[in-house]
Amino acid sequence: MLAGRYFEHLLSWLESRHLAPAPWQHAAHFGDTTLYVTAGELAELAEQERARLARFGGRVEHPELCPPGARQVAYLHLAFPGDLSGAAPGGDAGT
Repeated sequence: MLAGRYFEHLLSWLESRHLAPAPWQHAAHFGDTTLYVTAGELAELAEQERARLARFGGRVEHPELCPPGARQVAYLHLAFPGDLSGAAPGGDAGT
């Protein structure tokens, strides 16, 4: 249900982005990257991402910390194992 809601928001943005100011059109992004990592490496990547995003976290509870021009942004991050393009090398050893 949550994924569906985010998908609806994404479609709404894509349909109306041409109405947004140019800096927001250029800043908004999405994409995907296929990686071959171990479970430990994926956990490390997630922790590094959480640490980088933490500097913005206090603004949700304290909007007065937001700089002028700040907008609420949905920053989605997904990482899950799966065979996305054919047989993955190494199989699923759990590491």
